[in-house]
Amino acid sequence: MSSITRGGRLYDNWIKELHETAPAMTHPAWPDDVATDAARTWLCVECHGWSYTGRADPQFPGISGSAGADPQRVIAILKNPTHGFGDILRQRELEDLAAFVVHGQSHLVADIDATRLAGATTPPSEGAVYQTVCARCHGGDGKQVESIPPLGDVARENPWLVMHSILNGHAGGVMPSLRALDEAVAVDTLAAVQALPSREPIAAIARGGRLYGDWIRETGRFAPREIHPAWTGAKPASPSDTWRCRDCHGWDYQGKTGPAAAQSPVPAGPLAAAEGAPVERIVSVLTDQTHRYGGVLTERDLADVAIFVSQGQFRMDWAIDPAAGSFHGAGAGYGDHFETLCASCHGSTGTAVRTMSPLGRVVRENPWRALHSVLNGHAGESMPPMRVFPPDMAAAILAYIEKTLPSER
Repeated sequence: MSSITRGGRLYDNWIKELHETAPAMTHPAWPDDVATDAARTWLCVECHGWSYTGRADPQFPGISGSAGADPQRVIAILKNPTHGFGDILRQRELEDLAAFVVHGQSHLVADIDATRLAGATTPPSEGAVYQTVCARCHGGDGKQVESIPPLGDVARENPWLVMHSILNGHAGGVMPSLRALDEAVAVDTLAAVQALPSREPIAAIARGGRLYGDWIRETGRFAPREIHPAWTGAKPASPSDTWRCRDCHGWDYQGKTGPAAAQSPVPAGPLAAAEGAPVERIVSVLTDQTHRYGGVLTERDLADVAIFVSQGQFRMDWAIDPAAGSFHGAGAGYGDHFETLCASCHGSTGTAVRTMSPLGRVVRENPWRALHSVLNGHAGESMPPMRVFPPDMAAAILAYIEKTLPSER
């Protein structure tokens, strides 16, 4: 059975399971018209799916027809010119992967109906298996692992992935496999996970906004050392200046066509076409060969950036005069808002934070960045996001700062 579960983890992500480096090129059999990160084209699950039935696109067939087949036949398929794993995986890995394909495709995965297990009920134990076996890592609410979205959301959106992981464990991780236990344990565990709470979408949007502004500071990770391959702007002071979303698309999200580009030139186009788009589609763009964020951002990071792009961006012309580059109005009546919400850090004159220019100057020099930052918070800092409040309140506070506070200390 250990060979089957290890094969399931290899099917999920053999690169992580073996701590290997993915081939640099896109898999030769990957369709040219489907964009994604090159490394992901080498993963079994990317073609054949978490339900083992492939994708809706006929270019991606399933593997369910190989259940119960001769393992040697499956190994021969893995080594053939189409799959090309003969020179990449060792014999033991090929045998384990074949064992999973032949013996490990559980009907529990096939029985999942869209967002739930057919016939599954909330367990009488109220999730005792989850709260003892799983919660030590994932937390009682499923939010403790910060590299992935809240577990309840994952289980509701992709129950096939979660059931596969319950049965086989996580690739490259220490998650125990429940395959040896009674099937009811796996069914009840998935039902319990699907009942876990979500994170407030507005929190994900605000964090996505901070990642959009500067994911390097927000996550504390390093940017790649080379200039982003898709960069077409002027030579940057540092390669990291080409890896942030706002470096290409601007603080106003309108790219090179927006008014913010007059003060801070950017090379890419606007993001307006992505407003309201499904998060999954935006994630696929973020991880494609143009953007290449699959190797630098976690699953949760990617999901948060995607939900910000889909639901958090907006035209700023209602707040900022695009020609004058200043906020509409004088912020009359919003001095108290500034004094109570902002001055505890920035001081009553906006000059208390010594690591930044006076706040009045910051807002005058780049009002689009200021509005983005007030709504979402500063990347890597404790500034509270104001997105939960009406956006015209944020704009009025910034108008007060722009018209009232000094530019010098």
